[in-house]
Amino acid sequence: MDFEWDEAKAESNERKHGVSFSEAMTVMATSPEHTGPVDDELRSEYEFRSLRGVVRGKYAAQYRERLRVVRLADDVAAAFRDEAAVNDALREYLRGRSAERSRA
Repeated sequence: MDFEWDEAKAESNERKHGVSFSEAMTVMATSPEHTGPVDDELRSEYEFRSLRGVVRGKYAAQYRERLRVVRLADDVAAAFRDEAAVNDALREYLRGRSAERSRA
Protein backbone atom coordinates (compact mmCIF):
# COMPACT_ATOMS: atom_id res chain seq x y z
CA MET A 1 0.00 0.00 0.00
CA ASP A 2 1.38 3.40 -0.92
CA PHE A 3 1.11 6.44 1.32
CA GLU A 4 1.39 10.03 0.20
CA TRP A 5 2.08 12.51 3.00
CA ASP A 6 -0.15 15.56 3.16
CA GLU A 7 0.52 17.59 6.30
CA ALA A 8 -2.79 19.51 6.23
CA LYS A 9 -4.79 16.30 5.70
CA ALA A 10 -2.80 14.54 8.43
CA GLU A 11 -3.63 17.28 10.93
CA SER A 12 -7.29 17.36 9.87
CA ASN A 13 -7.67 13.58 10.22
CA GLU A 14 -6.00 13.52 13.62
CA ARG A 15 -8.37 16.22 14.90
CA LYS A 16 -11.41 14.53 13.36
CA HIS A 17 -10.64 10.87 14.13
CA GLY A 18 -8.05 11.05 16.92
CA VAL A 19 -5.64 8.89 14.90
CA SER A 20 -2.48 10.19 13.30
CA PHE A 21 -1.37 9.13 9.83
CA SER A 22 1.75 7.68 11.41
CA GLU A 23 -0.32 5.47 13.68
CA ALA A 24 -2.62 4.48 10.82
CA MET A 25 0.41 3.43 8.75
CA THR A 26 1.42 0.99 11.48
CA VAL A 27 -1.94 -0.70 11.08
CA MET A 28 -1.91 -0.75 7.29
CA ALA A 29 1.73 -1.73 6.70
CA THR A 30 5.07 -2.12 8.37
CA SER A 31 6.42 1.24 7.20
CA PRO A 32 5.54 4.20 4.97
CA GLU A 33 7.81 2.74 2.30
CA HIS A 34 5.99 -0.61 2.33
CA THR A 35 4.31 -1.04 -1.05
CA GLY A 36 3.41 -4.73 -1.16
CA PRO A 37 0.42 -6.48 0.34
CA VAL A 38 0.27 -6.74 4.11
CA ASP A 39 1.30 -10.24 5.17
CA ASP A 40 -1.77 -11.25 7.16
CA GLU A 41 -1.72 -14.74 8.64
CA LEU A 42 -5.23 -14.56 10.06
CA ARG A 43 -7.63 -16.94 8.44
CA SER A 44 -10.62 -15.52 6.65
CA GLU A 45 -13.01 -17.64 8.74
CA TYR A 46 -12.14 -15.76 11.94
CA GLU A 47 -15.07 -13.51 12.74
CA PHE A 48 -13.97 -11.16 15.50
CA ARG A 49 -17.42 -9.68 16.05
CA SER A 50 -18.61 -13.04 17.38
CA LEU A 51 -15.75 -13.49 19.88
CA ARG A 52 -16.57 -13.00 23.54
CA GLY A 53 -14.38 -11.04 25.90
CA VAL A 54 -12.67 -9.10 23.12
CA VAL A 55 -12.08 -5.47 24.10
CA ARG A 56 -11.39 -3.14 21.22
CA GLY A 57 -8.36 -0.97 21.90
CA LYS A 58 -7.48 -2.78 25.14
CA TYR A 59 -3.75 -2.15 24.64
CA ALA A 60 -3.97 1.02 22.52
CA ALA A 61 -2.80 3.38 25.28
CA GLN A 62 0.21 1.19 26.13
CA TYR A 63 1.09 0.95 22.44
CA ARG A 64 0.90 4.73 21.96
CA GLU A 65 3.19 5.28 24.96
CA ARG A 66 5.96 3.27 23.28
CA LEU A 67 5.34 4.29 19.67
CA ARG A 68 7.31 7.23 18.36
CA VAL A 69 7.08 7.77 14.63
CA VAL A 70 9.18 10.64 13.40
CA ARG A 71 9.10 11.93 9.84
CA LEU A 72 12.58 12.99 8.74
CA ALA A 73 13.09 15.85 6.33
CA ASP A 74 14.03 14.54 2.88
CA ASP A 75 17.59 15.86 3.08
CA VAL A 76 18.12 14.24 6.50
CA ALA A 77 16.56 10.92 5.46
CA ALA A 78 18.83 10.78 2.41
CA ALA A 79 21.86 10.66 4.72
CA PHE A 80 20.84 7.31 6.23
CA ARG A 81 20.55 3.89 4.61
CA ASP A 82 17.93 2.56 7.05
CA GLU A 83 16.28 2.83 10.46
CA ALA A 84 19.25 1.22 12.23
CA ALA A 85 21.61 3.88 10.85
CA VAL A 86 19.34 6.66 12.16
CA ASN A 87 19.23 5.03 15.61
CA ASP A 88 23.02 4.55 15.64
CA ALA A 89 23.56 8.22 14.79
CA LEU A 90 21.12 9.37 17.47
CA ARG A 91 22.77 7.13 20.10
CA GLU A 92 26.17 8.58 19.19
CA TYR A 93 24.72 12.09 19.52
CA LEU A 94 23.26 11.24 22.93
CA ARG A 95 26.58 9.76 24.14
CA GLY A 96 28.37 12.96 23.09
CA ARG A 97 25.75 15.10 24.76
CA SER A 98 26.03 13.08 27.97
CA ALA A 99 29.82 13.44 27.93
CA GLU A 100 29.49 17.23 27.52
CA ARG A 101 27.18 17.42 30.53
CA SER A 102 29.62 15.37 32.60
CA ARG A 103 32.41 17.85 31.87
CA ALA A 104 30.26 20.86 32.79
